[in-house]
Amino acid sequence: MAAQFLTDLGYKIIDRQYRTRFGEIDLVAQDGHELVFVEVKTRTNLEFGHPEEAVHSLKLSRMSAAGDWYLRERKLESASHRYDVVAITWIEGGVPEIVHLKAV
Repeated sequence: MAAQFLTDLGYKIIDRQYRTRFGEIDLVAQDGHELVFVEVKTRTNLEFGHPEEAVHSLKLSRMSAAGDWYLRERKLESASHRYDVVAITWIEGGVPEIVHLKAV
């Protein structure tokens, strides 16, 4: 669902579930000339808060390390890039709510 959401915004999905020793990058996308590393968080209720609240400083640090690894591995160190979060909340019986946070 997150990949389709981004595609509908004009992003091109390049990789899914890219694994490194630092963790996994859920989606790697191209937004114009910028490479975007995307963390996807989903919740079925708000008992433990909104999904984007689960992306804390440690998770951001791991995302950054995994993104740096991706760039080095593909010899794209000088590529413009950013880190985004797509948070999806599935409320029972309703339409999912999607929040897109750019450049977290």
